Amino acid sequence: GSQGYNIVGDAASYPSYATVTASGQSNFTWAASTTDPRALENPGGTGRLADTWYSTTSFSVNVNLTDGHTHDVALYAVDWYDSGRSEQIQITSAATGAILDTQTLSNFSGGAYLQWQLSGNVVITVKSLGGGSAVVSGLFFNPPAPTRSDASDVLSISSPSTTEVAGTPQSFTVTAGG
Repeated sequence: GSQGYNIVGDAASYPSYATVTASGQSNFTWAASTTDPRALENPGGTGRLADTWYSTTSFSVNVNLTDGHTHDVALYAVDWYDSGRSEQIQITSAATGAILDTQTLSNFSGGAYLQWQLSGNVVITVKSLGGGSAVVSGLFFNPPAPTRSDASDVLSISSPSTTEVAGTPQSFTVTAGG
């Protein structure tokens, strides 16, 4: 979350273009201080916290991105107790109710990140499918992906040869700026 984040149970620092409202969830702390890498690192880098938003049925997170750009938005979930948890994460348009994406998480005791490129006002719904509560431990915001109009961020790779043979050295030209 280079532009903003919510480490559930610790700190939230949302970007100026985002309004975030969670509803229907409760908070639960699995471990207030741990070295377990499945727990999210505190923003200051001084430790890790295993905390979650949860619901025995479902909860939602309304994310309103107001700057007109598409941003990478990610969430992190972990089945801390390895309870065989399974959940569905659905992204819907707040304006139309249209389903934009649906993902299912299961066997995520090692932790799992899901990432979308989103714009406008969306609702993220997290629904328990079994094995325990629906859970989310973090929400992260990153800058929009570069577009072709961002010519300074584009790398072009070309090869003088029209046929590449595996195991044979090749020559490539890399050009920055489109």
